[in-house]
Amino acid sequence: MTAFTTHLPLGGELGAEAFRRGSCYHHLLAVCSDSFGASQKIKIYLDGIYLGAIGKYNVVTYSGEYNIGRYRGESSPYGPVNGSIDDVRIYNRVLSPSEISTLFVSPSPADQVAPSISAVTASSITTSTAVITWTTDENSTSVVEYGPTTAYGQVASVAGSVTNHSVTITNLASGTTCHYRVRSEDSVGNVGTSIDATFLSQGLLKVVFASNQTGHNEIFAMNLDGTGLTQLTNSAESSDRPIISPNGTKIAFRRGSGLTWKLFCMNSDGSGVLQVLPSTSYSHYPCFWLSNTRIGWNEGVSTEEDIMWAVNVDGSNQQILVDHPNDKDVEGDLSPSGNEVVFPFDTGNWTYNRQVRIWNLTNSSETVIRNSDGCPDHWPRFSPDGSKICWVQYTSSGRPGNLFVMNADGTNVSQISFAAGNQAYEDTYWCRQDGRIYCPADLDGQYDLYSMAADGSNVLRLTNTPTINESAPTVGYLNP
Repeated sequence: MTAFTTHLPLGGELGAEAFRRGSCYHHLLAVCSDSFGASQKIKIYLDGIYLGAIGKYNVVTYSGEYNIGRYRGESSPYGPVNGSIDDVRIYNRVLSPSEISTLFVSPSPADQVAPSISAVTASSITTSTAVITWTTDENSTSVVEYGPTTAYGQVASVAGSVTNHSVTITNLASGTTCHYRVRSEDSVGNVGTSIDATFLSQGLLKVVFASNQTGHNEIFAMNLDGTGLTQLTNSAESSDRPIISPNGTKIAFRRGSGLTWKLFCMNSDGSGVLQVLPSTSYSHYPCFWLSNTRIGWNEGVSTEEDIMWAVNVDGSNQQILVDHPNDKDVEGDLSPSGNEVVFPFDTGNWTYNRQVRIWNLTNSSETVIRNSDGCPDHWPRFSPDGSKICWVQYTSSGRPGNLFVMNADGTNVSQISFAAGNQAYEDTYWCRQDGRIYCPADLDGQYDLYSMAADGSNVLRLTNTPTINESAPTVGYLNP
């Protein structure tokens, strides 16, 4: 084999310092010909550009292995090329400058920029799962690190390289803070990582209610099947009519006795009890939450008149919602849309001339959806989708009291319970989460809690406590 050997003076006249910069491949080409002249027998091109020429070194003839990338027998400061050789081509003719330019295709600069991460969001949060979404400015992988602290400890990922990312994380503890961050890696190994973020997993769905098992009414919570009873309040005065805030962190309730009841609020674990409004001689009790910080409540200003108000949990910004002077606007419930209140309207001192009305909070208009038929209607409640209303109706002489359901416009009335004699259902609550109706009922001489499907089927008895009465159930996720 006959060959020439030479070396490139990388720090010298050929300007090959440019060859050493960057982390991408370069195109190096040497053309050898005696026709170039004694001092320019080897012309060097880098990335299609002519750099200069050098003389031919050491024509040798030998057999065996030939090393491309280092000069056989050389020692320091020479040695193997500091890089990788991807492709080698040998031509048996001299290439023209135009051919050399055509052979070279300019490479893209090395990508050293990590994917840019934005719009990181936790949604669809349940007691044990959540969906984490984010976007990147280039196709990249989808990985979420998560756990109870910034040490994380759990990882979830989805295969593929995308710009719109969605990963479901699982095995969350209910009602706890979850830390998480996202990672995305592009095709050349650049990794982008978000900052730490948190969300609160959904607490367990609980029934919160009043019970006189301590001698007077206190507020308790339990599981939907009646297990896991927990006492939330402990006061010398009675506490009842609890209502759970939409985010499950607060419970509004009333406390007092006789005709004097005060509006209170507490954390969902019973801590942080706060009197919302100053003591008065009137009766206050909560009806619903307009938001996580604002309560809709009822004030009995006299034996002849009740008014529905709104107030912030700190007692500020009181506002009248519904008021018919000298009449009673009581037991209201807020629609799922938050725009309407359904309530029984009574002309005077608890007559049997009750109507069920809907008040529009947006434009202050009012619609009568059910006229009195001589039997008093109590506790109207919207269905989870707002299309129906359930309520309790007594007979003109009192008991029995039964549950009815109708469309939200008052049509298609149907009876769904069939208490008889001295039996009665009371204080309905139509659960937005599981679609069931919860209520206390006196079916055998004591008030216990029951739940049933929206059509009255699948009745479940949740408590069975002789000599003890339960009342005013509300259902929701509790997030301490």
